[in-house]
Amino acid sequence: MNQLNLQRVIPVGGQGVLTVGFSPDGGIVAAGSRDHLARAWSTATNDLLKTFTGHTEPVTALAITPDGATLATVSGDGNAILWELASGTPQQRISVGSPLTYDGISPDGTQLATSDASGARLWTLSGTSIRSFKTSNVNAIAFSPDGTLLATVGDDGKAKLWRVDGGGAHQSIHVSSEPVNTVAFSPDGSAIATGGADGMVCRFTTKHGSLLSSYRAHDAAVTSVGYSHDGSVLASSSEDQTINLCDSASGTLLQTLTGHRASVTTFAFNSAPGVRASGFVLASGSLDDTVYLWG
Repeated sequence: MNQLNLQRVIPVGGQGVLTVGFSPDGGIVAAGSRDHLARAWSTATNDLLKTFTGHTEPVTALAITPDGATLATVSGDGNAILWELASGTPQQRISVGSPLTYDGISPDGTQLATSDASGARLWTLSGTSIRSFKTSNVNAIAFSPDGTLLATVGDDGKAKLWRVDGGGAHQSIHVSSEPVNTVAFSPDGSAIATGGADGMVCRFTTKHGSLLSSYRAHDAAVTSVGYSHDGSVLASSSEDQTINLCDSASGTLLQTLTGHRASVTTFAFNSAPGVRASGFVLASGSLDDTVYLWG
């Protein structure tokens, strides 16, 4: 990956950004904030396209279906809401009853996963509960690229891999004595990366849970990790106000992105085809109440 430069700053007006994501075609960037709202902007024009109103607590995570039609948001109010992305109309509300920390859409676009203090749950997009994965204080979840596994990480310092089909736990990996805040699968599904309150980023095999590498990525807690579309870069954001781009195999630091004036809570890679030519490779969100677009 070539060096990234800051291309655009989007002032959000949301009291701090907690989550960001791109539409599959890269034409929209969405953000959820502490003011209980989600918003979507055009990456071509910077215009605010829609504001999604319906939560009564901060929007902690969002995800967009692979067809780009639906935005899923979760909140501390205990609700997951599925919205028509184009119109901003709510299509489905799923009431879980406890504050929700994270969500994810399955790669085939048919299932929604949510997490809370009691574990993770799997739903149809029509709101029917499929199954639960019992574990404590989940901070983040991620689907494997083939949709067969769901990863959870939490305050117990463990990463757990669950069979989505209900076959039980696939792996339980001790990562740290401190909370693990974030998890991501490599694009080929052979590894997961985690980021923790101790500033460490770790990589493990999904087959056996073996440690591949670990390194201190930041001097403060890691808030998010994610792989570039081709898997060559592993990025991490932190409360230290930076995003580090590292070689995913060696952990060698390639670039540090700076500019945010408060904790960088979230980032997302743009996975649209030809993204480098079109401009924006990565979006980051911060408690400084901005979204930065990098390319």
